[in-house]
Amino acid sequence: MAGDLYTGPDAPGEGVYPDLVGQQRAVIELLAEGLDPLQTARFLGISKRTVETHRRLAFAKLGVNKASTAAVVFLKARLKRVEEENARLRRLLAELQAG
Repeated sequence: MAGDLYTGPDAPGEGVYPDLVGQQRAVIELLAEGLDPLQTARFLGISKRTVETHRRLAFAKLGVNKASTAAVVFLKARLKRVEEENARLRRLLAELQAG
């Protein structure tokens, strides 16, 4: 299933709002990328109604009520995780260069 690309430990949004289950995270991520609910449903191989359910549950967990706000909240959290990972890699590189 196409949706499997967006779930699992190496998924792009993994660790960003860990309260979101895989499909909720995938739906929010795809909506944040600009897909509408029907496109999201087709990409994930699920119904539009299921997308709307995942979206509603994810909105509740994120504490938002609009798709644009959910996208901003999700992407800010994702950016923070990327920045943390970059800092970790810089520290590791510095240790390797020093040692």
